[in-house]
Amino acid sequence: MIDLEKAKSEFERYTGNYDMENWRLVGEHDHSLRVMDYCGEIAEKKGLNEEEISLAKLIGLLHDIARFDQWTQYQCFEDKKSFDHGERAVQILEDNNYMRWYIDTDEYDYIIKAAIRNHNKYKIEIGLDVRQKLFSEILRDADKVDVLNEFGGFFFPDDKDIEKINNSYVSKDVFKQIEEKRMVDSLSMETSLDEVVRALGFIYDINFKETKDIIEKNQFCSKILDRFDFKMENTRREMDIIKSNIFKEIKN
Repeated sequence: MIDLEKAKSEFERYTGNYDMENWRLVGEHDHSLRVMDYCGEIAEKKGLNEEEISLAKLIGLLHDIARFDQWTQYQCFEDKKSFDHGERAVQILEDNNYMRWYIDTDEYDYIIKAAIRNHNKYKIEIGLDVRQKLFSEILRDADKVDVLNEFGGFFFPDDKDIEKINNSYVSKDVFKQIEEKRMVDSLSMETSLDEVVRALGFIYDINFKETKDIIEKNQFCSKILDRFDFKMENTRREMDIIKSNIFKEIKN
């Protein structure tokens, strides 16, 4: 049996080695705990057994463990400016067999590593077995759910940030990807509004109807859009199109 309380206790000990007075690291800590809960909720809704639900929650807890090193070393959470935080998380868990501090058995290591390694990639790698793919999909969904939650309130705490987005526009390439019902490639983003649109576009990479139900129930996309009052007419028109398409996709 997976001891989640033991795992959470070790996670608190590990994160306590960092500057937890820093609001960004506190945010990352809290994000990890929420993703853990969302993983459990999705796994339960999918009809997984108790052990599998606990495994999903453990994976959620550990998925961003490299973020604390990332911010401490680079003062950013941008992989392209630092390191791939999914790959680094796996490395942290492998170093000195650190994984055993979270779970006694190595029975699930291949699943945990695959899910964490794939959580931040544009697409899941080819060649995973059925269980690796399932838990990778659960983690990716749970992570996106909480990012949508964060965009609805946690991100952009300064009014100046909101005003900047209100006066921004959607770049052509990003709008094209959303029109084609594709998740936005982060490398294609050009404007501050593109970042918001990319988050909304996560809905096109959601794996389970159960996850969409969580998003709809909590009105995460509505909460994001309600934060902004776009100033340019063309931006308002394009965002209305995006909103309509996103809400249709949630219902599918």
